[in-house]
Amino acid sequence: MFLRPKSLEYDNHTICSDLRLASDHALLTVDILIFEEQIQTRKHMLIENSKEENKSVNKLIGIIKEMNTANIHNEFVLE
Repeated sequence: MFLRPKSLEYDNHTICSDLRLASDHALLTVDILIFEEQIQTRKHMLIENSKEENKSVNKLIGIIKEMNTANIHNEFVLE
């Protein structure tokens, strides 16, 4: 495991050499601090029957029409 110097985890590790058995490897544990973060979310809406809605629906229809569905033989394959 590689720890970046000057990171919070760098000084929060423990080498458990007493848990070493026949191997020359020792267990390394790292305490990683997890901070709660506020994430801004935005909603975008289309106004019903607007030019933007019609444009978006037509674009979506075009994308669906261009999809290759040759290998979908039945509803089980589709799922």
